[in-house]
Amino acid sequence: MFPFKSAKVVNSTLISGQLTDPSETLVEDASKSASATYSHEAKTNGKYEYCFSNSFSTVTEKTVAFNVFVIKPYKEDTTHKADPLANEIRELAAGIQEIRNEQEYTLARERTHRNTAESTNSRVVWWSLFQSGILFVVCVFQITYLKRFFEVKGSRV
Repeated sequence: MFPFKSAKVVNSTLISGQLTDPSETLVEDASKSASATYSHEAKTNGKYEYCFSNSFSTVTEKTVAFNVFVIKPYKEDTTHKADPLANEIRELAAGIQEIRNEQEYTLARERTHRNTAESTNSRVVWWSLFQSGILFVVCVFQITYLKRFFEVKGSRV
């Protein structure tokens, strides 16, 4: 089993990803996905490669996070009787690992959402300051215009 998990990408935009085996054969193809989970059982030893592409949307910045989990298959010893306690321990260890994986994924998503919220907050602050500046300029203009409009001009005799 050779699973990999790709986390959400910044701004909910899409990317493509591919997994190839040591003989450069395409194993998994994730076309235009924002979040996905894939599982692959490695048939051959060697270097597996991930390739992420941003070819259809190069304007926005993207952050890609992924986790690779290598799970060694358990081969039961048929010469000895199976120990139920060992089986329970193995199941608990697998459950704990799954919880850790979900926590890492959740933390990555929380970090992305926090960055988005901070960026939005910063934009709102700058927009508010810009609006206040424009309001001040308009007020000064109106006051000077109205003063000139109601000014008494010199007497014409």
